[in-house]
Amino acid sequence: MKLHYHPVSPACHAVLLFCAEADIAYEPVVVDSSSRERSFDVRTLMPTLEADGCVLDNAADILRHLASGFGSSLYPGHLHESIDARMAWLHAGFYRDFGSLVGPAEPASETTGVRRLTGRRDQMLQLLMALDRGTLRTQRYLVGDSMTIADCLGAPIFGLDELLDIRLDHFPNVARWIAALRRRPNWKKVHAPSTALAAAPGWDWRSGYGASQRRSLALSGSSVSSVIDSDCW
Repeated sequence: MKLHYHPVSPACHAVLLFCAEADIAYEPVVVDSSSRERSFDVRTLMPTLEADGCVLDNAADILRHLASGFGSSLYPGHLHESIDARMAWLHAGFYRDFGSLVGPAEPASETTGVRRLTGRRDQMLQLLMALDRGTLRTQRYLVGDSMTIADCLGAPIFGLDELLDIRLDHFPNVARWIAALRRRPNWKKVHAPSTALAAAPGWDWRSGYGASQRRSLALSGSSVSSVIDSDCW
């Protein structure tokens, strides 16, 4: 079983974290994301799993495939529907809106660019509020009080808060959830490359996306707001 991944990719961290938690062995293949070279003809997505003639290149699909195949307690049968729904929520909602804020800026006019970012930003913050004041207010993890593959999928993207200098202090339940996962020994192993990157002299996460894209998020009272500190808008 081969796992093609990049050591600082959040989507790859999801699969790496699960494999570490479930003690699943695999042949690691580190991908050069700049060249996008692959030894097989699939879309250039990471992570990609090659196992038993099957090729999967979606983190959620890989997690389900491995958890089902190895009978992992992180994907218990009676919670399949709830776990799948939470992972779909992460993919369809939060990942898209978060990515619009931390990814490369889309070419657009000044007015169009601000409008697009503002809409996505507000959607993302409302999702964060729903998670903080709803799901994680009454339970320890995304699906109940025990860790599941939904946490493996969601935690790495939320765990970028320190690397990207995003404040979660207004989302105490989200911050508590992330802190609990960060205390797990496997989290430190999986995220060691990203931690080293963030600690490197002169590191600036904006360098990969343009020095103008620093964004800090804030929550005031019951309303969602944000501050975009940018020299390009």
